[in-house]
Amino acid sequence: MLPETTFDTLNLKACLFAIEKLFEEKNVRLPVFASVTITDRSGRTLSGQTLDAFLASISHAKSGGGWNQLCFWSGLDGAVR
Repeated sequence: MLPETTFDTLNLKACLFAIEKLFEEKNVRLPVFASVTITDRSGRTLSGQTLDAFLASISHAKSGGGWNQLCFWSGLDGAVR
């Protein structure tokens, strides 16, 4: 599953929560890759978060052993020209 090009971390948190709920309901586990968009040269998201703050924001996505149990990989895409 790939929630990508995240501009709004709150929407991503809701998406990860829904994915976890679906996994629990269906008794299935799939890899999840979350992608965030860095929008300017300061290395911040559209909402002004640093990458560290973004990772802290999605750390709720716990499935046993920490956020990387659900969010198997996180990545960046850039909107900077």
